[in-house]
Amino acid sequence: MNIIKKFINSYKYEGNSDLSASSITEEIRIIILQNRYKPFIMSSSILLGNAFHFAMESITGKQNRYNIQINGISISGQPDYYDRENKILYDFKVVPSKSFLEGLKENYIYQLNIYKYLLYIHGLDVKKMYIVAVYKDFSYYDLLLTNKNYPNSELEFIECREIKDILDYIRQKAILYKMYKDMSEEDLPICKDKYENNSKKLPLKCIAYCSVNNYCSYYKNEVMNKYEDEIEKTIKAKEVFMV
Repeated sequence: MNIIKKFINSYKYEGNSDLSASSITEEIRIIILQNRYKPFIMSSSILLGNAFHFAMESITGKQNRYNIQINGISISGQPDYYDRENKILYDFKVVPSKSFLEGLKENYIYQLNIYKYLLYIHGLDVKKMYIVAVYKDFSYYDLLLTNKNYPNSELEFIECREIKDILDYIRQKAILYKMYKDMSEEDLPICKDKYENNSKKLPLKCIAYCSVNNYCSYYKNEVMNKYEDEIEKTIKAKEVFMV
């Protein structure tokens, strides 16, 4: 398992910025804990993402990282691919096939718009933005037998809308980060779980999709006691990365 851990940690976004275009869209509690425990965070999604980005860079070359300062907080972003000739920005996501049946996720839209703003500050124009969805579990069975929103192929280009007030969003996150960055973990604001709209009313993001729940006192003291059986399942599923 050590070779897996080595690979997961081998692809790190460069720079020592306080916030990145990908992390800034998270809840402030998650952002702070991710920065504090970054070397210890592992998951299968990181593994797949690293493998894909290694492959992309062998074709496109390493993309530039762009940095800005807002309210004394450093913010950076490294787009997956910027087509300078056609002024098109691409961000690749290795995701399950059902990820975008109801449209792009808001955090992906904000991430691309932050990249666009960073490029703008550095004198580069962006005319269009696309999420390139790479469906890791694409199935022709599901394509033929499920609803019409199922993706038509393993690779899908989804145009991303522009957010006019993206600078206001960045400023607000910078203010929050500055306010809470040195605060003790117990005093950080509790996240609003966006995945509770399910039949069992489980806080799915907190249980299954949070990369730092092992370092979160709210998760340990409140969630673990209430959802012990469900958490046991996720622990077994993830324990391969904890060896």
